[in-house]
Order: sequence, then structure tokens, then C-alpha cells
Amino acid sequence: MRSSSTDARPAPAGATGAGTWVRLTVALLVAAAAAVTPAVGSTSAVLTDTDDVTTTVTTRTWATDGPTPPPTPTPGPGKTTE
Repeated sequence: MRSSSTDARPAPAGATGAGTWVRLTVALLVAAAAAVTPAVGSTSAVLTDTDDVTTTVTTRTWATDGPTPPPTPTPGPGKTTE
């Protein structure tokens, strides 16, 4: 098998890259956070059976030329108007 001077060389035995240290640091930080969380305490919610809701309804009257005509009746299925 041929090799070239531009081929990646395998790391020597016992060498660790920067990625290994980053992963180790992140894993230790997550473990430390998990260990500290129970000591800090927990949060809870107070649930009640009442609530206060404020609702505002605003209406507007549109100007028209006259009174609105009554709706035209539409025939039901199978019926016709005479």
C-alpha cells in the first residue's frame, strides 16, 4: 500500500488531542451541575382554584346609508321558493 507525505499520520500512543480535553471538561461540568442541583433546592408552583381575568370588549358602529335590509330566505335542500 502506498502512502504520501500529505496523508494524516496516526497520533502517537498516549497522546490526547484538544477535542478530548474539551469533551472531558464538558462532561465534568455536567456532572458537577447534576451534583449541585439537589443541594440548591427545587422550585414549585402554587395551584389555586380561582383566577382573575379582565376582559375588555370594544364595539364600533359603522355609518350606513340606511337601515340594513332583512336577510333573503334561502331554500333548504330539495325545496324551491315560489
